[in-house]
Amino acid sequence: RELCVCDCAQVLGAKLPATSQHLRELRRIGAIAFRTEGKMAYYRLADRRWLAVAEAVQKIVSNPLTVRV
Repeated sequence: RELCVCDCAQVLGAKLPATSQHLRELRRIGAIAFRTEGKMAYYRLADRRWLAVAEAVQKIVSNPLTVRV
């Protein structure tokens, strides 16, 4: 579903400026789409395949490889 920047920041537990910058980068790579309504901007996934990407990254981050030297 769509969320505004303030809702995204709340869900992430992040500050508004940082969330806005992250959303701008996600828009740049085509991961999210947005629409404006007055002064508000609403964001949503551009394609459900991005969920698989996010899940894969989350799995890697939560289970980092052990490097043996």
